[in-house]
Amino acid sequence: MVSNHLPLVIGTAHRITQNSGLAEEIAQTVFILLANKARDLNPNTILAGWLHRTTRYVSLRAMDSESRRKKREQEAAAMYLNENDSAFWESLTPHLDQALTELPQADRDALLLRYMEE
Repeated sequence: MVSNHLPLVIGTAHRITQNSGLAEEIAQTVFILLANKARDLNPNTILAGWLHRTTRYVSLRAMDSESRRKKREQEAAAMYLNENDSAFWESLTPHLDQALTELPQADRDALLLRYMEE
């Protein structure tokens, strides 16, 4: 049964989330929900309709959850940078050039290219 309906569920989840990995996780959740609720479903229930509706619901919840998680991470990063970034770099600045000159040339060049010249 799963192999017959998996394209419907993953396709629906992917259209909503635009994320293949998340769509696969959603498909797993939907089929777990189906396994848990199978005996309570009305015998007249059209399985494709139930799967589509449930996939849409789970996908929207996953998108909301992902959005909240990203927002919290951005806020935490901004708080950390605002509180610590300038004071931290100001304390390191006098020592940075000296430390760079003490590195082997290959390491110094790699760091300069990566962090100073991006």
